[in-house]
Amino acid sequence: NLGFRLLYYITIEELEEIKYYLIKNLYKGFIESSQAPFIILILFIYKANRYLYLYIDFWNLN
Repeated sequence: NLGFRLLYYITIEELEEIKYYLIKNLYKGFIESSQAPFIILILFIYKANRYLYLYIDFWNLN
């Protein structure tokens, strides 16, 4: 069991963005809840317009 670990501390804004992404995509059926022991890379980028963008690397899951 890999458990839940942060590689680095995240801000409240980043945490809210992850929560929004999960709720939206669970509702649409794009993702499913799972107990599988996989880890994915999540990156946050601030674009020129000052908006926070969430990038998820699904490469290892495919």
